[in-house]
Amino acid sequence: MKDHRDAADDLVAGEGGEHEDVQREHAVHQATLPSSKQGPWSAWPNGDAHARAWRDAGWHDEPGEGLAEAFIIGESFIDTDSVCMILGDNLFYGHGLPELLRKAAHLQEGGVIFAYPVRDPERYGVVEFDENHRAVSIEEKPRQPRSNYAVPGIYFYDNQVIHMAKNLQPSTRGELEITDINLQYLSLGKLQVQVLGRGVAWLDAGTHESLLQASMYVQTLEERQGMMISCPEEIAYRMGYIDQAKLCELSSNMANNNYGAYLKRLAEGMLD
Repeated sequence: MKDHRDAADDLVAGEGGEHEDVQREHAVHQATLPSSKQGPWSAWPNGDAHARAWRDAGWHDEPGEGLAEAFIIGESFIDTDSVCMILGDNLFYGHGLPELLRKAAHLQEGGVIFAYPVRDPERYGVVEFDENHRAVSIEEKPRQPRSNYAVPGIYFYDNQVIHMAKNLQPSTRGELEITDINLQYLSLGKLQVQVLGRGVAWLDAGTHESLLQASMYVQTLEERQGMMISCPEEIAYRMGYIDQAKLCELSSNMANNNYGAYLKRLAEGMLD
């Protein structure tokens, strides 16, 4: 098992489908990251307490064959670990989200995905629940959705996902669908589907309009609360990866801008 304090490689796959234009212009990618018993090896899009440093990044920028191909490309890096995949154009933010993701990261067997109510479920993979709130079906971009619960772009799987991905057949879209992976786990009775509550925001920033909306959402929260979302230095400090002296040093390197001033306030204990 790799040391959870080591930095994670970043592996990306897929063309991005409907989001390809924004991905090319803004270098947004899907990231596949192995997870360990200590937690996922990742930098969450909302920068919560699981964020990790990045080093020796391995990028895959060639046109891909669907999200599930990422597990094939990343086989040697994933090794025998479980894995978490986060879509790079997704933003997650909300109270209680870090704890929810920590729990999912301790996955020992099967898969964990999430469900989120949306107005336009036909744009996403859609999960259907029975009267006992158990998932009974998942369908990729259905014309007539069976529910309004979309599957957001964050997935946890055990190591069997590599074998499953290798044995997938391309869909009518010519892609190795992540929904087909989820259906296999569902058929085995090994897929957990957790509903994200109203206190959690999920933004899919894969179009120019939604990217602007996500930017405005982040700006509004940061301006109102006076605290940054996804500040790597703050995350490292709060997790004990760097001490106060190092934080002060980092802030002094950016003393003439608002970012440096924020780190300085953090180091002085003004943001506790």
